Formats: sequence, C-alpha cells, structure tokens
Amino acid sequence: GDENVFFYLSPYRRSLLTFDGIRQAFDPAQVLGARQEVQLREQDFGNFQNFEGKKREKAERLRFGRFWYRFPNGESGADVYDRMTLFEDHLIRDINAGRFTENTNLVLITHGLTLRIFLMRWFHWSVPQMLCVYNPDNGVPLVMERDGPDQLDDLQLVHTKGLFRLSAASMGELRGCTEEMCVMCGDEFPVVDAELKSHVAMRLDPRGPPSP
Repeated sequence: GDENVFFYLSPYRRSLLTFDGIRQAFDPAQVLGARQEVQLREQDFGNFQNFEGKKREKAERLRFGRFWYRFPNGESGADVYDRMTLFEDHLIRDINAGRFTENTNLVLITHGLTLRIFLMRWFHWSVPQMLCVYNPDNGVPLVMERDGPDQLDDLQLVHTKGLFRLSAASMGELRGCTEEMCVMCGDEFPVVDAELKSHVAMRLDPRGPPSP
C-alpha cells in the first residue's frame, strides 16, 4: 500500500534482524523512522544461565506463581508489566501529540512474553487472563485496528487506547484469547468479581486448594 510506517523495536540482535527484513518490504520513503526501546526487550531471566540452575528456577516459578516469580538477577512478569506501562504511556503521548500522520502504521518488534504483557496492559487483562493466553507462533504479526469515526458515538469520551481493538485474525493467533479481551473495557468489575468468587470458593472447598 501507500501507507507509512514507524518502527519501535527491542534492541536485541534478533529484533534488529527482524526489523531489517520487514523494512525491505517498503519503499524507503514510506519508512518514517525507527527507535530502539529498551523497554521492549524480552523478560530478563538472569545474567549468566546454566541448564540445571534454570531448570530448578522454572520449577520454583511454578510453585510461586509464573507471573510473580522474579528470576535471580532477572525480572518477574510484574516487572515487565511495569516497564510496559511506561512504554505505553510514552507511546500514547506521542500519538496524542500528533507525531504521526493519519496514514502511519506503528510497528512494534518485540518478544513473546513482552508482547502478551503489552496486550495485557493495553486491554487491562487480569493476571489469570494473561496466563491463559499463549504466545503466537514465531514471526506471526498481530494487528491492532483503529476504529473509524462512524464506529464511535460523537458524545462519547474515549481514551486513546479505547480506539484500538485486536483484529479477528490476530485473535485467532493467540490461543486462549477471547473476543471480550480484544477491546478495552471500561467496566472491569465483572473480571474482579469473578476472580474474587474463585478465591472464596477455593478457601471454602473442604478438599483444600488443587495441587500445583
């Protein structure tokens, strides 16, 4: 097409190589720019890793909680969530400041868990919801589409994030993702209430909690 692109990418080597491959599909005049964002890197699993140590840590993570466990000298999923919050705040500020023209597509080149947590933060998924979603296959693009003016109520105040939804094709690439999770919902009470009931049911179950 004749639309422009602007890239945000993880500084890791495989992300740089992916960027180089994607940009070759466009006329150079269509590539408005690229920026390396350290916040888009993959979860840090520790400085120096060995097979036995990492195997032991991953088993410990299952007992402690996959999202909350922080690898030694590394990060937890919650740490990645915090930096995705910062990245998305900066991204929204750039969009709202009019940095990009109307025919510009933003391309983010990142990694599996970071991608899922980006979506978690954007669409306000709960931790259990995010953990039910699996990474797409390697190299499969996910597309967030912007709603047109005819899809919005003229009197409705909408946060910038609320203008975007995950495309149906992209939703199909994310096993465990539901249609309700692909738009930003203003009322998260049903999700919170459902999780509360699951915890109450677990506490009252005379058989005790399920085995990890």
